[in-house]
Amino acid sequence: MVSAATSPWEAFHIDRTRQARLQGATKSLTEHCRTECRQKHVTKCGTCYHKLLMMVRERYVTGYHAKDWFAGRSEFIAEIDNMLKSAVAGKTDLPSIESRIMAEKKIWQQFAFPPRDRKLGDQVEAERNKLKEKTDDELDDVAKQLVESSDKGRVYANIFFSEYPENIRKKYVDMLKQGKTMEEVCEAITEDEAKRTRVISDQDSERRKVEAELAKLQRAKAASAAQKQKKKDAATQKAQAHIPKLPLCIACSSPVKTERYFQCGMCFVYAMAGAIEEKVVYCSADCHNKALENHQQKTHACSAGSKCIHAVEPSRGSDPSQQPPLPPTSVEEPVICRECLKEHHIPTAFCGISCAKSSFQAHRDGVHIPKRKPEERSRDEGQLDKINFTTYTAKNIRDHVISFGQAEKEAKEKDPTLRTFRKTPRN
Repeated sequence: MVSAATSPWEAFHIDRTRQARLQGATKSLTEHCRTECRQKHVTKCGTCYHKLLMMVRERYVTGYHAKDWFAGRSEFIAEIDNMLKSAVAGKTDLPSIESRIMAEKKIWQQFAFPPRDRKLGDQVEAERNKLKEKTDDELDDVAKQLVESSDKGRVYANIFFSEYPENIRKKYVDMLKQGKTMEEVCEAITEDEAKRTRVISDQDSERRKVEAELAKLQRAKAASAAQKQKKKDAATQKAQAHIPKLPLCIACSSPVKTERYFQCGMCFVYAMAGAIEEKVVYCSADCHNKALENHQQKTHACSAGSKCIHAVEPSRGSDPSQQPPLPPTSVEEPVICRECLKEHHIPTAFCGISCAKSSFQAHRDGVHIPKRKPEERSRDEGQLDKINFTTYTAKNIRDHVISFGQAEKEAKEKDPTLRTFRKTPRN
């Protein structure tokens, strides 16, 4: 407790003076943190917040004045010390500490000041002799002003309320002028401070809720991103695991790198459909450009053979039947027999839709019918356009073939890892 020789007014004034110094230091630290540390609030900066807590600790634990109102309250000082340590550890906050100090201060005021019914004038005269005897220059000046001034309310305002804004200071001065005791004014100050502390605490609590919600959303976003990345990595690993071992370059017999190679598009379609055992690949652009044309002439001539409508270019006076089949020269896109590709796994391509239509009966009778089960040999009778008893053609040839481009697209959908590879020019 404050010693009996110390006036409650003196303790009150000392507290105000030291609090003003603390507030000034706090303001300077806050401004420094805002400009140098780039933090909106000092509580966001670990270094500055620790300094602020140490400043409060010096005020109430390690450096308090012997005449401070809480001097001698060892249990209270120990409690504040523990709360500050908890604040350093992030287990409590500064508003809670301030609330505890204000609560203790209110208890002190209730016992330290004269009874409620004693008016300001009586209190001033009661304190006059004690204040005059103090050697401290500041206290002597306070005593002189209290004794000599006719506007004692203004003197108290200048001494005790100087750090408050004018509108708040006026409230307390008016209370004194209305005859309220200093005890009542102190209670009003305490209540106002508690309200402000609660507002700050509520604001901090709301801020913490918002920050917690934002942190929760950020964690959810991070978890979602991690899950997507995990699925993406798993898909990549799965795709890489399914990349088959590539054959040697057909042009130079060199090994082919899986991350970059060139291929024959038609062979790729056949390989994905199971019509041939492996693709035809090239290790480089040079090999691709040099060998592709020869490969296509040997491997991908029109399946109509000598009956291809584009294959024979008879010279004048020559017998067309004696001309050897040539590689397709049609400007049409090559087409692939749908049934051969998907059911019989036979590599069958025509140089264009026109050639496929003209060769339809011969191809169907020579390939499809023998490959079908007996009960399925007439399954497509409704799709035929019979010309006479023995001759027919397809009502819609597009029902029976698939374009090379569409076949290549479907093949790549089965093997998505190949989408990153350069597509081979079509026949």
